[in-house]
Amino acid sequence: MTKRELIDEIAAINRSADPAFLAKFDDVELLEYLDHLQYTKQLNLTDTQPRWDRHLQPVTAASGDAEADRMAG
Repeated sequence: MTKRELIDEIAAINRSADPAFLAKFDDVELLEYLDHLQYTKQLNLTDTQPRWDRHLQPVTAASGDAEADRMAG
């Protein structure tokens, strides 16, 4: 992977990463950072979601919940 491709991949995951700042690092450092981002992204998608599912139940106006009816408009 070229340095430009590494920077593009990093920027796709970390949208706040400035390509000019990333360009200051060598290829090995960028690859290590990309690996770190991909690993943490994978953890966020697989490990944390089930933990929060029980707290994030969808609320619908048809539920009979007065607060949900009020919020629905």
